[in-house]
Amino acid sequence: MRKVEALRVSTAYEKETEDSLVSMTPYARYNSMELLPNWSLSYDPQHYTTENVSVGLLSKYRRDFAPQRTRLIVGLDLDHSPGSRDENALNVTKVNGIYTSYSKVAKTYDYDVAYTGVSPYVHVETSVTDKLRLTAGLRLDYMSYDYDNNLSTSTTGSHRRPDSTTVDFDHLSPKLGATYAFSSHLNGFVSYRNTFRAPSESQLFRQGQAENTVDLKPVDADSFEVGMRGKAGKGSYEISVYHMVKEDDILSYRNTVDGTRETQNAGETKHRGIELGYDRALTQTVAIDIGYSYAKHTYEAWSPKTGINYSGNEMKSAPRQIDDIRLSWRPSQLNGGRVELSWSHLGSYWLDDENSHRYDGHDVYHLRANHMLSKQLELFGRVENLTDERYATAASYSQFGGEQFAPGLPRTVYAGVSYSWM
Repeated sequence: MRKVEALRVSTAYEKETEDSLVSMTPYARYNSMELLPNWSLSYDPQHYTTENVSVGLLSKYRRDFAPQRTRLIVGLDLDHSPGSRDENALNVTKVNGIYTSYSKVAKTYDYDVAYTGVSPYVHVETSVTDKLRLTAGLRLDYMSYDYDNNLSTSTTGSHRRPDSTTVDFDHLSPKLGATYAFSSHLNGFVSYRNTFRAPSESQLFRQGQAENTVDLKPVDADSFEVGMRGKAGKGSYEISVYHMVKEDDILSYRNTVDGTRETQNAGETKHRGIELGYDRALTQTVAIDIGYSYAKHTYEAWSPKTGINYSGNEMKSAPRQIDDIRLSWRPSQLNGGRVELSWSHLGSYWLDDENSHRYDGHDVYHLRANHMLSKQLELFGRVENLTDERYATAASYSQFGGEQFAPGLPRTVYAGVSYSWM
């Protein structure tokens, strides 16, 4: 069961001249979610409500300079988001293997937390030569959580609660990049960037059975990418190779005996791969688009418990191969519409951190079409999972729950009519 309420309000002011731009975007947000997670009914049934109100500002100033086609951007992002979490344990009733009702028992979490973020940044681009263009940037992030626990502090059990506190994070993130035009049909690029991600409020203060989550470290990542893009005949392509190392990656360790989870920092994870995109017009009305990705994601250093070490294992739920091929036909009879057949391939992946159980992957086909009856009136339809493949959108394994699969939709047909008054 999930009930969500959301409201977004924003406005934008921009003033642009021949060589400058000023942009200001103030915003306000409201989010409320009531959730009864079905995935935790078997081991930790909970019902919780979260609320959050945000006000913020996205601002930047851009200035262009004639020498070397230089562009300078300075900006400041501000956000203040007070919120709350209220969570209750449940007593659930199960009849013939089906959950039929529940009642609330003890309150496990009740806290208020206010997030504040201040992020100034600078970005510059310049052309050293007609063919070589360089970019560089620097961003400072300061983030703070002001946490107020409305219940007693708990240091034991599976729903521990830290005492009221304030947690701060700050980080300086650089980036560098270069592009080089080898010809009018081929250019190459290389980039480096450092990024970080602070723990969320639920990771910090919804402690679970972890000994300490308030001291969770932010994720720090260094990534490198090199590639090229160009045109060849009637086709265009882009290929890139990347290598990323994350330190203090925030992961959820699931106890294979009782199914409980614990949020903690892993020492290091590594992510590297290759991505390829290609599109080509086969005839005046037929075109093909290909997307291909091959990657390997590994735990380089992670020992979540004494006697347990996943270092060297591949990360769970991380397929090495993902492919997408679309063949489209745009006959004149469809008045700008098209018929598209697509193939989506998801490679196999491990279901657990131990790398003992594997999902075999799947291939799913889709057929989509639309016909413009007029400039305003469109007739469209699609058949998802054309061959009625039995597949999972997500899968996992634990000794406590065995293999678990979130089934994908069977063959499903959609049809509709769209009318535009513009």
